[in-house]
Amino acid sequence: MSLWSLARWAVSAMLVLVLVALIALGWAANWELQAAVRIWMDYARLVDRLYDFVDRTARFIVPFATIGGAIYGIYHKWQFSRSRMKVHIREFLMRDDKRLMPTARRLGELVDRPSAAREFGSPIFSATELESILKRMRWGKVNKADVLLTEELSKLNDQIEQWGNLQDHYNRHKAQAHLLKGAIAASRAAEANGDSEERRKNDTDAFEQFKRAYALNSSDVEALEYMAHQRVRLGDNASALADFESLQKLAEKQGMIQLQSRALKFQATIREHEGVTRLLQNPTVRPAAEPNLRNARDLLNRALDLLPDSERGGLEEAELYELRGRVHKMRQTFRYATDDYTAAERIYDRIAKHSDDHRDNDDNDPNNASAGLVRVKKALEEIRLRPLPPTDAPVGNGADDQTEQVGAEAVQTPNNDLTTKPTA
Repeated sequence: MSLWSLARWAVSAMLVLVLVALIALGWAANWELQAAVRIWMDYARLVDRLYDFVDRTARFIVPFATIGGAIYGIYHKWQFSRSRMKVHIREFLMRDDKRLMPTARRLGELVDRPSAAREFGSPIFSATELESILKRMRWGKVNKADVLLTEELSKLNDQIEQWGNLQDHYNRHKAQAHLLKGAIAASRAAEANGDSEERRKNDTDAFEQFKRAYALNSSDVEALEYMAHQRVRLGDNASALADFESLQKLAEKQGMIQLQSRALKFQATIREHEGVTRLLQNPTVRPAAEPNLRNARDLLNRALDLLPDSERGGLEEAELYELRGRVHKMRQTFRYATDDYTAAERIYDRIAKHSDDHRDNDDNDPNNASAGLVRVKKALEEIRLRPLPPTDAPVGNGADDQTEQVGAEAVQTPNNDLTTKPTA
């Protein structure tokens, strides 16, 4: 609206008000002039009294208002003095943390860690589930969140340049933004069906984001874990193994026993994968003597030993037994594989029958107890139905398997199941 239009509107409104007042006055005086004058005089006297009251009240209030204003001016000058600006900046930054600060907890609830039910090197974030989390954190949809987080990182870089003394705070803030951007990139890789180039590009981007978050905060176990998982996705198993070893040490330093156990499990998964690959490349190697598989078994032993009491009898313990059974099966130490699969079967069965959580019985979820029960039963059936070795095959699992079946001899059971009888 232009200034001239605003002026015309104001004049028109005043004329309308005056007209309405005159009509009201005439109506009240029954359209008689003397009565109208009398009403007007009464109204004028009322206004004079009102002004007199306001004047007396103002004279009484003004000294107190002056003193109060002076006090407030002094307080305001002190409150916003240069020496206290860091307080206000800190308060501003704490208000600015609300969307990013729950990132680690939210991603920890969402991350789909490798397990017995998932393929080696599977994506660790799902775009559908991540978008739901982003919306609850008020970042919007995935693409919008990616743009907003890029702007947030740009803003934070500018702020770091302006307020260098707050670098530690901003680095923590930046780390959270990098974690979220990494999760977005990982979820995009999961959605890139059939496009290997696009998938690798997003996996690489996710790795770089997690790496930056870890570089900003070397005590961030989530960033280190996610970075290691992305190394697996990119095929860099050696570096991933080193990262999981670092994660184990960091978790031990921070007293996170369950994370220690998980780090050992992830190391074992990589060792298992390497062992299986080498057996496929060189079939002449005796499975029981393959060093990676033996290391995987030992790592899973330690993971089970470290498992907190609160996790005993739960999915975590059942999965460790299942994974160790899988390693024993690959090593062809079938007796131990049967024992571990049976232990996992008992736990899965109990959870599936007695859990109140409907997810434990959801057939569409490969990580629940019902799906685990199906897997271990299938594995046990495969062990029972495996072909018998030729009569001239070497007895036992090899003399180099010192910890399990040294001096073991093969015995033929009535049901034709080849088992081993360990010596005392």
